[in-house]
Amino acid sequence: MHVIIQQDLLDRSRAVFETSGLTMHGFALSDIDGMLACQRDTGAKAFIIGANQYPEHFFESIAPGSLIMRYGVGYNAVPVARCKERGVFVAYTPGTLDASVAEHTMGLIMDCARHIAHKHAEMKQNVWAGVSGIELEGKTLAVIGFGNIGKRLAKIAKHGFGMRITAYGRKPALSAEDASLTDVYTTDFKTAVDDAAVVALTMGVTDTNKGFIDASKLALMRNDAIFVNTARGVLVNEGDLYDALAAHRIACAGIDVFTTEPYVPVGGNDLRTLDNVVLTPHVGSNTDAANRRMAEACVRSVVAFGEGRMGGVVMVPEQRG
Repeated sequence: MHVIIQQDLLDRSRAVFETSGLTMHGFALSDIDGMLACQRDTGAKAFIIGANQYPEHFFESIAPGSLIMRYGVGYNAVPVARCKERGVFVAYTPGTLDASVAEHTMGLIMDCARHIAHKHAEMKQNVWAGVSGIELEGKTLAVIGFGNIGKRLAKIAKHGFGMRITAYGRKPALSAEDASLTDVYTTDFKTAVDDAAVVALTMGVTDTNKGFIDASKLALMRNDAIFVNTARGVLVNEGDLYDALAAHRIACAGIDVFTTEPYVPVGGNDLRTLDNVVLTPHVGSNTDAANRRMAEACVRSVVAFGEGRMGGVVMVPEQRG
């Protein structure tokens, strides 16, 4: 079975893909025409893509009956409804990157709390200057979005760092198991962040929550709060975040995901110019173990799809049933 894949994803997990029994055709993200030509020439039925923004004509040109296999959990960049109309299937790999993203989130929290990256940069310039950080034990972490990653983060912070956990979500109540990870659960954002030293955004993207963190939400946070986003860039109004950081209405931010990737500042509001921000280039899920799990999950779904076993394909929720 022929499969078309983003070259960077093939490179990350080459050992898994090259021993899968599938014939992999790697293409740079910029070579959309090459991908589509390869499908015409080989009859490839599956595309493995990342979280990147693909142009509309890519989704309009894929042959009906094809599978778009998302290497990862977020699929907000895929027009699922339109794919369904065209008879194109969309699948993803839930549960494969929870540990890696939660660990990266905790790393950004630690960096903001103890100024690690900033002090490292100063040391490289032969500057020896102490700075007072904050201790996390006993502080409140507000986890905004209590899905798999949010729960994993809560477990790390609660049991590893002794933090209090306030969880924010849409469910009216949690199961007993999930509730055991929290000190407070609420569906009210103000209640969630009111006493939080750290606010971590881990929610998934929907049609209704883009720009969820805006000036009004940031104003509810403490002025000494740390804000971390490892979810999706479109959940945050980056201009409002810049303004809050520049005016020190919040203390610091750790950001791994951006509205446009690679990062493009909104207007003249360049987060890279601020001293109270730590930025990483969407690498929260990019670990050896997570890449292996994502690749293996992709292979399982693609093979099942090729064999007509749709029950073995992990479809996105909007395409189930």
